[in-house]
Amino acid sequence: MSCLRCFVGLALPEPAAAALVRCKAVICERDASWADQKWVPPQNLHVTIAFLGAIDSEQVPGISRALSACASSVDGLGLRFTRLEAAPRVKRASVLWARVEDDGTAARLATAMGEWLAPYDIARDIRPFVPHVTLVRARRPMHAPESLAQAYADSSLECITVSDPPITLFSSRLTKTGPVYEKLASFGSKGVL
Repeated sequence: MSCLRCFVGLALPEPAAAALVRCKAVICERDASWADQKWVPPQNLHVTIAFLGAIDSEQVPGISRALSACASSVDGLGLRFTRLEAAPRVKRASVLWARVEDDGTAARLATAMGEWLAPYDIARDIRPFVPHVTLVRARRPMHAPESLAQAYADSSLECITVSDPPITLFSSRLTKTGPVYEKLASFGSKGVL
């Protein structure tokens, strides 16, 4: 029996990931102090729906079935990027992220997922659901770059929409160079992808 650190997220298609990579380039070009921070690799960019924590690997098939059922209850998930933000505060930013908006479907999905996964004793996240894509984590809190609005505009991020992204169960393995994500299963409104 082994444990896996897992989460459920919305995988992003290549055009969205490419636009987010362009944001990084603009930010680092205009504020070199952010260049050596912990940027999320393009293949790891996603919208987190739920952190599952450490789960027994034997639970993965049952959790996958629950997620498939939950995914089939969602119809027409569409995301658009609205801005880049610093969190928790501009003067002491620990994270830069791309804020995502939809019609509330992602929040309903996060709530429904908690209900579908209840039999697996997975604790629900009590924090408010804020759909976003983490771009970078600062090694220590620092002032946010002033180029966030410019990076958003220059990357053409406002033109990117993501329709029906796959709902994906990921495992996360921590390494010295950062986390390595593995897709364990992906689901759409029509079932397993």
